[in-house]
Amino acid sequence: VVLLVSPKNGAEFAAKMCDRRIPVVYVYRSPGNKALQECDIAYYSGPDDRQAGILQAGVVLENWTSNPEWDKNGDGKIQIAVMEGTTGVPSSKQRADWVVSSLKFYPESGLGAEGVDVIFRETGKYDTAYAKEVTNEWLKSSDFDKVEVVISGGDSMSMGIAEVLEA
Repeated sequence: VVLLVSPKNGAEFAAKMCDRRIPVVYVYRSPGNKALQECDIAYYSGPDDRQAGILQAGVVLENWTSNPEWDKNGDGKIQIAVMEGTTGVPSSKQRADWVVSSLKFYPESGLGAEGVDVIFRETGKYDTAYAKEVTNEWLKSSDFDKVEVVISGGDSMSMGIAEVLEA
């Protein structure tokens, strides 16, 4: 049972285990679909990050629709800041990509590709303190005044963001 620290090396590790015929179950971080498909004794158990992004977008859209005052500039578009987990970790990127694309292309949203502006997109390293640093940097930019919704890919980052915004 393996939790990859660096998914970048996951395919190489998976190939070595498969060559040696050592069964492997990857938890939480996948070595990638190709690595799993090429080995009949490699398995993945963890969240579906695409589905998580879609669900997260649905919650944003539901609340956006219910709270028209969130549209600070009245343009009918959502201006967002996205804090994803860790650079180079496919699950972090995948969840962030899917939340953004779901906001743009979710059929019921009516927003379309032009209906979502990503003002900031940064990594928060799944760390509260680091998320605070990133959020403080966002606040220094005049572009942050445009942000209407902040989206986070993890609880610890959300806590950091919320602490800074509340202060």
